[in-house]
Amino acid sequence: MICQGKAFEQADLLLNDFYLLAALKTKILERDVDNLGPKPKGHEELLRKSQRTWLEVRDTTCELFVTYGFIISGRTSVVDECKARLTMQRIADLQREIGSYLE
Repeated sequence: MICQGKAFEQADLLLNDFYLLAALKTKILERDVDNLGPKPKGHEELLRKSQRTWLEVRDTTCELFVTYGFIISGRTSVVDECKARLTMQRIADLQREIGSYLE
């Protein structure tokens, strides 16, 4: 279904926006903390690693979901729906877990 593809595109854009903002704010926070004392290292790299790993988990989870469901017709729309759902969940998780540090 085209609707599921659009939903995934929108969710992916929202996640990309949040990720870019988090990466930028992380750089700023690390720079500001550097002025106050020893610089914490690796926050941005940890964010990047977390995101890359999560993307792999999301994609394989959705493929697994389709495979176990034995869905042949509409496979793409089911994968897109799964990716959209998990992407929105990721945004909520990131906002809950690190959002307050980025304000």
